[in-house]
Amino acid sequence: DSIRVTQVEPSATPTVTITSPANNSQVDSSFFLIFVIQNWQISQGGRHFHYFIDDQDQGPVYSVNPLFLQDLELGTHVIKIQLAEPDHTLTEYVDSITVEVVPATILTANPETVIFLSEGGPQTLEIVANVDWAIENTLSWLSFSDTSGTGNANITLTALENTDEVSRTGNVILRGNDRSGFIEVVQEGATPSPCTPPDSMRV
Repeated sequence: DSIRVTQVEPSATPTVTITSPANNSQVDSSFFLIFVIQNWQISQGGRHFHYFIDDQDQGPVYSVNPLFLQDLELGTHVIKIQLAEPDHTLTEYVDSITVEVVPATILTANPETVIFLSEGGPQTLEIVANVDWAIENTLSWLSFSDTSGTGNANITLTALENTDEVSRTGNVILRGNDRSGFIEVVQEGATPSPCTPPDSMRV
């Protein structure tokens, strides 16, 4: 009798990779955890994974959709995903990242629109921030007492006189961390000079 030899292809090794956030990155207290699982069929009641926050098991997950983690405390945390068998036996297939939760960026300007009379002069702008900030100004008729700082501040904007009867507007950019916004600046036009009638029309 002949002997038949059947070659069995080795099964592909399961993998799990956390793709976002990046390892050792800074995040807000709530964020999406994005990951890729390969060669591990996820099904309800079947194979799945568990995720951990600082070694605390958050339970089984039967979906490959991104996880929304919310209200983490400030500081450093280790996030881990570990593949599991249907009976919840944890496997050797795991990936983890370390993140630092930092306060959400606060950066606002009050008022958002600064209005000057035609004769110009100073106006006060309040910056409310918990980060370093900087102002980018390209308006030749406008100057600032400060164009950078840290945290809350009151700064003075000074506009030159507008001798044109047409009002002028522009935007300056306020930047801080990963945020930026526009501050609108408006200056009224000069009041038209009254017309003087010719001598022949005077009474």
